[in-house]
Amino acid sequence: MKIGRVLPPALAPITLGNIFSGVAGIFSPEKSLARFTNELQKAFGASHCETVSSGKTALYCILKSLQKLSPEKNEVLIPAFNCYCVASAVLRAGLKIRLCDIDPNTLDFDGNALVKELENKDCLLCVVATHLFGMHANVKKLKSCINDDSIFIVEDAAQVMGGKENEIPLGMQADVGFFSLGRGKAYTTCEGGIICTDRNDIAKGVHDVVATLPKYNFLEMCVMLIKAKIILIFSKPGLFWIPKSLPFLGLGETHFEADFKIRRLSGFQAGMSRGWIKALEKIRAERSENNSHWVKFFNENQLPGIAGIAKTKSASLDLLRFPIRMQNKEICKKVLEQSDKLGLGITITYPLPLHQLPQVSGFATNAFPNAKQCSDTIVTIPVHRSVSKSDIRKIEKLIKAICI
Repeated sequence: MKIGRVLPPALAPITLGNIFSGVAGIFSPEKSLARFTNELQKAFGASHCETVSSGKTALYCILKSLQKLSPEKNEVLIPAFNCYCVASAVLRAGLKIRLCDIDPNTLDFDGNALVKELENKDCLLCVVATHLFGMHANVKKLKSCINDDSIFIVEDAAQVMGGKENEIPLGMQADVGFFSLGRGKAYTTCEGGIICTDRNDIAKGVHDVVATLPKYNFLEMCVMLIKAKIILIFSKPGLFWIPKSLPFLGLGETHFEADFKIRRLSGFQAGMSRGWIKALEKIRAERSENNSHWVKFFNENQLPGIAGIAKTKSASLDLLRFPIRMQNKEICKKVLEQSDKLGLGITITYPLPLHQLPQVSGFATNAFPNAKQCSDTIVTIPVHRSVSKSDIRKIEKLIKAICI
């Protein structure tokens, strides 16, 4: 573990202005929440928006709503290589997980595997399309493959807030979509989630579910205020080594959280969002510049140790972290070890595919080979605003030394 300059793997910045606005929101919660909701509806062109405590809470509320619309169905189809939050939300909603293997080059559903999974639609409530790391899932193709209006499509835009596909905001291409405002996402209010839809039936169901959720109490908002201050101070590369060196914080680790907190968004979080549209545009522009650099770097350098990089048309813009797939697990391990020594923020993604998690039962250990391969060999390069030109040169040197 390096002491000194250490890059966070992902970073959504928090400013003092955000914190001051958040404090003001504590004392005028209705006004702050109404302002944020109205801004979201205008920005995404959505007829209906709801705000909750996290991205996984957003998915939970969506699934509970869809379940009421189709009570005879109880299965949710998701990619086998995915954020653990997606699986935990499905189980928390009392539904059954169905998995589909992925295409390792796009991290979207594998076409052949998807067709096979869709042969049995009887109990299929919905399919979740995930824009993983900001790589655009092909929602249009998914609609065509499903070709059944009784099966809902949920768009997981948790990692790609602000992105567009053919001028349509991501998160608004399917029946319903959601975003995350968590630490390390595209934009953060310390924690939070957003639900957007144009469908009145889904919106009513989601609204009814959200209305039953408890509010943050004053103590919880004070704790969140402290967290926001900690993020403000210790997310800086010069200080990030301090929290990273504390094992009990589990920074950079991925855990399956079954009993996650479910709340409505608080006035503090809504207050923190003041000015979010311009801030998000700036953050995305900064990431875009770094993403474009890595697309060019990997296209210009023949590196036998690299099996693949982000190759979607959105690769130069929307990536929250830049994913690269190594030829094997050993090369992946070397890159991670050297990055950790140098504090360069390269990190593993999800240490196990979903079908090998103890909490997700009923699948053979070798059922989804592409998902397993990606779990073993994909690492991500940080592309946030704190990555300097010197950091980029060091990452280039590290990758060339190991992967040539």
